[in-house]
Amino acid sequence: MGVGVGQPRIERESAALRAAGDSSSVRALIAAAKETNPALGAFFLLAATTGARRGELLALRWRDVDLGGASLSFQRSLVDAANGPVLAPTKTRRSHRVALDVASTAALTALRAQRDEPVDPDRFVFSSGPDGRVPWQPNWVTRAFIRCRRSLDLVHFRLHDLRHFMATEMLNDGVPIAVVANRLAHARASTTLNVYAHAMPGGDRAAAESLAQRLVGPPIHD
Repeated sequence: MGVGVGQPRIERESAALRAAGDSSSVRALIAAAKETNPALGAFFLLAATTGARRGELLALRWRDVDLGGASLSFQRSLVDAANGPVLAPTKTRRSHRVALDVASTAALTALRAQRDEPVDPDRFVFSSGPDGRVPWQPNWVTRAFIRCRRSLDLVHFRLHDLRHFMATEMLNDGVPIAVVANRLAHARASTTLNVYAHAMPGGDRAAAESLAQRLVGPPIHD
């Protein structure tokens, strides 16, 4: 059964989480995209490691990329409008910065190295024109994602679910909810908790066992 439009937002998000690909699926997706278009592979990688929304990644300019400090600054978003995509404030109307892992930094460094001359800081990181002034179209990226996913015969999941993938993987690894909320640019950590607590049913049992060990001690073995 598909995700119903009339479902509460948290239920819709939780259903999307269950449909999101596992680590092997996401790795295969990124690798396949990189084979055909290194920039597209980098885009999918960043979506899965930063948790950024599609529009935030498309609006990145090189001035927002700090390769030395291994971080990205999200200042704006590329959104669809009546007469085509336009730059607009982020969904929360706030800028935010996230740290980059080694693989993501390397992917961006490789993209940056494709040009011999110094890169204009106003160039879009993911651009379709020779001068870097025209960002990729949002719908083009989504269609490219769908083609890539289908070519690998992966279970259905959306481009946006790479954002959910990042959040659930980090929370499962014990990353504090406040850190994950900051990467997702949620205005409140409670929003992150409300959405992702439903996706981690094992968390409650683990917490119960941990508390029990504090009260009665570890199991006694002969």
